[in-house]
Amino acid sequence: MRQNNILIALLILYLFLAFFSNLSEAKAVSERCSRVEVSLLNQEPYPAQQDDYVTLVFKVENVGGVEVKDVLLELL
Repeated sequence: MRQNNILIALLILYLFLAFFSNLSEAKAVSERCSRVEVSLLNQEPYPAQQDDYVTLVFKVENVGGVEVKDVLLELL
């Protein structure tokens, strides 16, 4: 019984350490990559009217750790 408890505790400790070591590795990789996030900040008029112009304001942000040199945005 005691041996089973020790094995379970070691297994939980191993899983805990494996999980957190992967998190730090993922953060290190993301710091070496560029990542661009695009958010819609504003739309006028709201709601948009059929057969009318709409003004859209976007925020484009590089949240990665590497400079982005060329970005192409396409609205579909």
